[in-house]
Amino acid sequence: MKYSTLLLSLFLISCGSIKIKELKDDYTQPLIGKIKSINATIYEYRIIENDTTVWTKNHFMEFDNNNHLIKEMKTNEDDKTEFIYRYTGDLLTEKTSPQDKNNYKTVFSYDSNQNCIEEKAFNNDRTFHVVTQNFDKHNNIIEVNRAFFGKMNHKTKNTYYYKERTILSEKFMDTIYDVVMKTKMTFNKKGFITRTETIKGNTPNNFDQYQFDTAGNLLQKTTHYSDGTIKETFSYQNTYDKKGNIIARKKFYNGKLVGKTTFDITYW
Repeated sequence: MKYSTLLLSLFLISCGSIKIKELKDDYTQPLIGKIKSINATIYEYRIIENDTTVWTKNHFMEFDNNNHLIKEMKTNEDDKTEFIYRYTGDLLTEKTSPQDKNNYKTVFSYDSNQNCIEEKAFNNDRTFHVVTQNFDKHNNIIEVNRAFFGKMNHKTKNTYYYKERTILSEKFMDTIYDVVMKTKMTFNKKGFITRTETIKGNTPNNFDQYQFDTAGNLLQKTTHYSDGTIKETFSYQNTYDKKGNIIARKKFYNGKLVGKTTFDITYW
């Protein structure tokens, strides 16, 4: 489970009035109340054995009194990383890694609607990764360009059909071979992606379906074969504190526990 990406996306202020939620491996509800810090412990278990831990990692997050994530540390058995975040008002403008020997830094730029239009990463003041984004009038992303060291480029183009609540996403990979990956997505009235299907020719394809609760927590992801029969299911179960924040989240694969994250929350 990609909990680090999930948690960061929860706690950083949105880059604009986004209606369509970014497609992710997991979704959880926004935080409730004034958070000072969260210490998350992530456990992964073997599918073929009962509750046997494969590995454990820790993710510590520190916030200011406006619930902005200002510091995080990620630790596992082999590595430890630390990031510092700086803001202008409610907008994230800089991310640094104090212990990185290459002086890693990422800076963020915004348009007048507070949409994040550029993300530029540096090592020793040399640009190595640039992401630029264009938005439609609804503040949804219509194009993303990624450049690595100014050479390799990846592009994503999104076409929205708002009446049908569908999106056609096309990814163009600048590799030895010209590769285009097409995905059709369906979203609900809250902007959550509820169905995805990779388009391969004119034949039926496997597809994923997503179910959410009213707070925006992902309850279940089901992968279907092209004929509609179920291939596999991931489901989730939460435990909450008195304020309504998640303090434990379990992940099940076809009914078997395969992961758990606990959240030790300190309030201001």
